[in-house]
Amino acid sequence: MKRNLFFICLIFWPITVFGAEFSGEQLLQRSQTAYASLTSYIGTATVNSAHVMNGALFTQSAIAKVTFLSPDRIRIEGKDSGGRAFVIISDAGAAWVSWEFKNRGAFEQAENLEAAVASMTGVASGAPTIIPAALMKLKWGFPFAPSGSASAVARENISGIDCYKVSVSQPERKITYWVDTRSYLLRQMKDEQDEKQNVEMQKMIERQMGEALKQAGIPLSAVAITSMEVTHSFIIEGINVPIDPELFRDPTRN
Repeated sequence: MKRNLFFICLIFWPITVFGAEFSGEQLLQRSQTAYASLTSYIGTATVNSAHVMNGALFTQSAIAKVTFLSPDRIRIEGKDSGGRAFVIISDAGAAWVSWEFKNRGAFEQAENLEAAVASMTGVASGAPTIIPAALMKLKWGFPFAPSGSASAVARENISGIDCYKVSVSQPERKITYWVDTRSYLLRQMKDEQDEKQNVEMQKMIERQMGEALKQAGIPLSAVAITSMEVTHSFIIEGINVPIDPELFRDPTRN
């Protein structure tokens, strides 16, 4: 009996100690630090969302490939929720946007990277938003909650990757993060809101980004959402690898 108990302890001991090693807040801080330390990043974000609006269910999906070269070069290319192609390029502060639905996909210069990303966030269900914000610490779409009660809930396997599961509850939403236990980069993120939380989210966006969005011509009108669930899945294709700087050059020049 004692021997059996010993082997049971051996099985569960590493999980107990390892799981208690970090709090939810510490894990999210480690994830922020991990993104800040990268010299380059290549990955693909896929978003699947479900909204209940005025009693009707709407589902959407979008995808974005992110190529980043530290400290300030990024290329985001993907398909919006309608399957239309878009590209965002930023090099040392300058930013350009191309969207198949507008001006036959011709590139236009944006005020800055945040404005460029914000202009595509809605139509692309947030696919081009989360990872660029984490890599470059943009206000728009920054994934790590500044406040709220974070708890390390469990360890879960996401597409074959061992992850910490961290939940954060806020007045305007509930966020669940799946953080890679080895790299501390995000592998998945779920954003959930009910009707009351959606109203609070609209207020928060207006407080933080209202003037910038107004200048960019992006409407702030609230939508009557009863519930919302958005799942971001992140495939990491390369970190700290060589990247061709030509990917970030001004696309309006020959």
